[in-house]
Amino acid sequence: LAISAFCILFFSPTLIADVGMQLSYAAMVGIYLLNEPITKSLRGWQNLPGLNGTISTSLGAQFGTVAVTLFYFNQFPIYFLLANFIVIPLASVTLIAGVFCALFSAFYPLAYIAGNLVNISIQFMNDFVRTINNLPGAVIKFGEINLFTACILVFFLSQLYFLFSENRKKFLWMSLSSLLLLIGFYQFHFLQHRLKNEMTIFSLNKTTAISVKQGADEIIFADKKENDFDFFT
Repeated sequence: LAISAFCILFFSPTLIADVGMQLSYAAMVGIYLLNEPITKSLRGWQNLPGLNGTISTSLGAQFGTVAVTLFYFNQFPIYFLLANFIVIPLASVTLIAGVFCALFSAFYPLAYIAGNLVNISIQFMNDFVRTINNLPGAVIKFGEINLFTACILVFFLSQLYFLFSENRKKFLWMSLSSLLLLIGFYQFHFLQHRLKNEMTIFSLNKTTAISVKQGADEIIFADKKENDFDFFT
């Protein structure tokens, strides 16, 4: 994992700021750390083949990416486990079909079938994820989460992992302390945002807009033409 990240960043260092790469490697780290412990705890579940692997992979990936997701998107998906029951198997089918299409690109009939399978799988995944996203309460939305808050969250999750993997009391106190710090800092940032008053002037194309913000209320004035002002709340 570290070698692959080093090779990618060696040839393209700017990818370290790419959200997709951060999410990919965070998910792989989470799966690497939690896949085996979660699978062991689910050994009694033998009703459906592959069920344990899907659950452990989903929980591990979500554990690894939660801080990155909250930092960039300020929201947490509630139905991620339900979505991954379909997405993970279909992603495997898409990957295998894509490799098969590339290997047999010179043989049109096989490449055509594999290419169509890739398109159908991707289309079905997108439609399914869109359906899950439209369900009531699909996401929990948070306020702005800055880098410091995200770092505290990463520290809290790491202490939580060590607590369950090594079962040592010091990790319990560290995780609780970081959780209290996380809650306190988030509440402080939230109150600071609610109490902030500011005025911003925007220079736009052939017009001007003024934003007046008082706590949670914001009014925007914009001139569409001379002596004609509209306001939006």
